[in-house]
Amino acid sequence: MKPFASLKIYPRPDNEYKSKSSLDFQRVLGNLYGQRPTGNIVQAYLWALCFLIGFAMGSLAFLLDLLVEYLSYVRWHLTEHMVRLNQSPVIGLPIILGFSILFTVVAAAITGNFSP
Repeated sequence: MKPFASLKIYPRPDNEYKSKSSLDFQRVLGNLYGQRPTGNIVQAYLWALCFLIGFAMGSLAFLLDLLVEYLSYVRWHLTEHMVRLNQSPVIGLPIILGFSILFTVVAAAITGNFSP
């Protein structure tokens, strides 16, 4: 049967599809699952590994939060100092914009260098 016509006729009058075969995905997945290492010691190691990964990610997120808070503190106090020094609030806007652009460029550079 021609391919363009086979999609319009159901059930197919020929038995060509019966000569084809495919993988039994359920059996393949079942074999992979059955070959995994099991046991209390293996499960303990897996849970310990999950704990270590979670602890490392939580610590990194905490340190990054501290860094962001510190940089925001520095930006604010530098802007405040420059405004008081020059007696003009107009100077504060370029400083805040400069810090924001600097943060954006650094974030883009980090993402560009370390992205998958």
